[in-house]
Amino acid sequence: MMGARRFKHFEASLGIAKNTLATRLNQLVDAGIFEKVAGSNGSAFDEYVLTEQGRELAPVMIALSQWGDKWVPHAKGSSTEIIDGRNEKPLPQIWPRGSEGEALPLDEITIRRADNAPPLKWTED
Repeated sequence: MMGARRFKHFEASLGIAKNTLATRLNQLVDAGIFEKVAGSNGSAFDEYVLTEQGRELAPVMIALSQWGDKWVPHAKGSSTEIIDGRNEKPLPQIWPRGSEGEALPLDEITIRRADNAPPLKWTED
């Protein structure tokens, strides 16, 4: 989601062992998050491209980043800033919204389960 497509890019940004990275990338391919494709521009190196399923993780990743920057900040400040590229303003906090776009309090959210079990209600406490 942040532009890395090749193994070397992931390796440089994550700083983990090659075998660990290879295992994790393969797991993400197997899970349908990434698709491994031939390198662009005739490159001999394969690239990892997000699938539709992977792109739909964007709100989750943004929400986790926002939460981390608020509750587990780095000593030097936020590690990232998530902004609206159209106007350069920070994105508002990702939060559940109602059918008309309004932010919902947690106690207004119900989770209906598929197995006919009783619905679950979020609570504020």
